[in-house]
Amino acid sequence: MGDGLFGDMPAIEVPLSRAPLTRVLTQVRFPSVPEIALGDGQHRLSSLLRKAYPIVRQKTGVNLVITPNGVMQQEGQAGVWQLHDKASRWQVSFSDGFVSLETSDYTSRDDFCARLKGVLEALAEVGEPVLCDRIGVRYINQITGSPLEDIGRFLSPHLVAGWTLSRSTEKAALIQSVNEMLFVEASDKMLIRSAWVPPGGMVEPTIPVLSELSCALDLDAFTDKAEDYSPEDVSARVRDLADAAYRAFRALVTDDFLEHYS
Repeated sequence: MGDGLFGDMPAIEVPLSRAPLTRVLTQVRFPSVPEIALGDGQHRLSSLLRKAYPIVRQKTGVNLVITPNGVMQQEGQAGVWQLHDKASRWQVSFSDGFVSLETSDYTSRDDFCARLKGVLEALAEVGEPVLCDRIGVRYINQITGSPLEDIGRFLSPHLVAGWTLSRSTEKAALIQSVNEMLFVEASDKMLIRSAWVPPGGMVEPTIPVLSELSCALDLDAFTDKAEDYSPEDVSARVRDLADAAYRAFRALVTDDFLEHYS
């Protein structure tokens, strides 16, 4: 995002051994590819990815679409193929029109983008899309436990307005709040969602439902400007978007956050 949506701070990772990051996912959407829509491309693609993702499942008639309002279910003729590793920590989903990669075992942007490039290369071998209609990457954090007792020490005031307001009253308890902010810089966009979520509560389908009180911080960096499809270029584009998401993350968390989760 140019010099960065939140300044020009280099996106240098600070290792957090106990990071509350529960899910990272990226999705690339593209116009219809005949080899996947009409041919045996689904089987070929799952076969090419079988070594890393040997568990194959298929959901018929539903497409998952990542939008600025979250992940939506969209009816369609093509089924969604889901490929997992044996530990179910990594998942590739695809259908005619999109491919996605998600993980609950994120270690670094380099590792994530390298894995994505492998998936995009397999797709190109089956039937290379001409364009990308949308490229995006999301980071979902879910804070639980003792930090919730004074969440204002850990997150920017812009994210915890509901919690701050609840501190001003002794009679009303905060049950749930959702805050969304959409920023645009040139052709890139970033949706920032923060939420105070009760046990068993759901903000939207992609954010895992927890059995305990939590505070979610969801960063979605994306572009919906058409771009040429190339495994190398698209994975590099995701890396740029991930860098922007990390700059936003560093601007939205405090030093106490970094110290607590290091």
